[in-house]
Order: sequence, then structure tokens, then C-alpha cells
Amino acid sequence: MTGPSRRTVLAGAGASLGTLGLAGCLGSRFPNTGGGPDRTAYVGAYHWGFVLLDEEGREHEAVTLDPGTRLRLVAFNAEAHEAIEALPASIQEAMPDHETLERRNEVRIPEPPSGTMHDALAAANERYPDHSLAVMPSGYNEMPMGGYGMGDGMDGPMGGGGSGGRMLHPVPLPHDASQPAVAGLVASDRGDYTLSCLTYCGYGHPFMELDGAFVVR
Repeated sequence: MTGPSRRTVLAGAGASLGTLGLAGCLGSRFPNTGGGPDRTAYVGAYHWGFVLLDEEGREHEAVTLDPGTRLRLVAFNAEAHEAIEALPASIQEAMPDHETLERRNEVRIPEPPSGTMHDALAAANERYPDHSLAVMPSGYNEMPMGGYGMGDGMDGPMGGGGSGGRMLHPVPLPHDASQPAVAGLVASDRGDYTLSCLTYCGYGHPFMELDGAFVVR
């Protein structure tokens, strides 16, 4: 018997975890460590993928972290214009334009069974404009439960399953947000971690992830 798909498992986990607050709600300190972030990463969510940027606006397919690194994660919907205006100029200027992101989809995502990719994208932008961001170990549904290792600096386990399981709460990224969302993560266990959207956003939703975006070495 075939088990549930990775996307099904992630959606089920996300539904029970709640959400983190918007910018400013978490403060500048990490409760379990007593300090501020060591690094900051910016994540832009678009139909249907993520753009991962460092503080200088350089784009990365993966960011490598040493164990114990305190990471400030700033996430936003690429259509949330007010939220983007609240970002540093280096991040605003680094975000690829709509046409570039659409070309990326054409490389990564198969053509719809009917219509064109452009038509599917236009329909998704109109009907499903919102996204979300979760961070979990790559190959989540193939791993034993517990011991995940990218804690968010808050008390208590964050992931589903056994003791020590940790993942980032699914953070809502609405298209009409006035501020980016901010979360604090602490890299603990070695491994690589994937960014994934848990909010249905149209045809390309099953492909909306950045595999191995964070690597704890």
C-alpha cells in the first residue's frame, strides 16, 4: 500500500501548528539563547517558488549554517507591495521581476494538461493570491519522527511527532500584507531543510518548494 504523499504529510502537520506573528511581534532576542540573530535571510514567495536572498541581496539556492547559528528569517509575498516597501533597498532591488519568475516556472514545472502555463499562472494570481512558508527537514515523510533540529528559539517542540521534533510554524504570507513576516530559527541538528508553501495556490502548488535551502553542517 502506498503511503501518503510528502505534500499530504506536510499539509497535515501544518494545519495543527498555528502561525507566527508579523514583523516586530517576536522581538530581537531568541528566548532560548538570550541574544539576537547571527545572520538574516530573506525569502520571497511567488507563484510557484521561493527566492532566497542574503542581507546584501545576493540570491542563493542554499544557505549553509554552522550548528547553533541564530537565523532571522524575513519572509514576504512577492505580490505584497506594501510589505516589500518595508524591506531594505538591497532586497527590493534584488527581487526578480514577474517575467523572470514566470520563465523559471517554465523550466521547473510541467505544462498544464490543458491551457498554457501563462494561463494557469494568471488564474492562480486571481483566485489563489496567498502563500505560506514552512521549514522542515528535506525528505520529511521519509524520516523518523522527532529530532528535526531547526528550532525557532521558542520554548517547546515545534514539529509533529516525538519529543525534540522541530520545524518552523507555517507562516502566512498574504498578498495584501503591510509588513513582512519575521521568525527566529536556531540551527541545531545537522542536515538540510526545505522551504515549502502549505497554502494551496493553484496549479503549480505541488512544486512550490526550495529543497535544501538551509544546510546545517
